[in-house]
Amino acid sequence: MPASTSVAVYDPAAGPEPIASAPVSVPARSTVALAIPATVTVPGPRPLLVRVDPDDAIPEANDSDNDVE
Repeated sequence: MPASTSVAVYDPAAGPEPIASAPVSVPARSTVALAIPATVTVPGPRPLLVRVDPDDAIPEANDSDNDVE
């Protein structure tokens, strides 16, 4: 059974709240591609942070692989 959660996009220059998010359903041991429209309001180059399962809806022994810049 697929696990349902969300993926959030954060802009560190804009503050701690996500600038976009989308629901996602992921079967065990698999990958899912998705596009999340986001609006960047603070000018300038910088990495954005993408976080899978930001609300910890999926129990995991290790959450260290849920973030990517």
